Amino acid sequence: KGFYLAPFIRYQSFSMKTPSTDIGGQPYDAEASFTSFGGGLLIGGQFLFGDIVTLDLFIGPSYNGGKVKVDVGDEDDFSVGSFDGFGVRFGVTVGLAF
Repeated sequence: KGFYLAPFIRYQSFSMKTPSTDIGGQPYDAEASFTSFGGGLLIGGQFLFGDIVTLDLFIGPSYNGGKVKVDVGDEDDFSVGSFDGFGVRFGVTVGLAF
């Protein structure tokens, strides 16, 4: 329990699917995969309640570099938004101490 400063690294990989239309107006499902690698620095605190329940709160800057591989459709069909570039990572976790 207490406060901490922690570096982190993160790898993400997932598939994406979105409805789209071709030049002739015909509908189809555009498909792609996205991979990202990044890291950052967190500041947080972990608190213990009743000697068994933990609460962990953290926040910090992060950077991710990602790539989209289009399987079906056009690259314009997909936006990775906050998954690529600078951002802020924050979170809350609840756990059991043993």
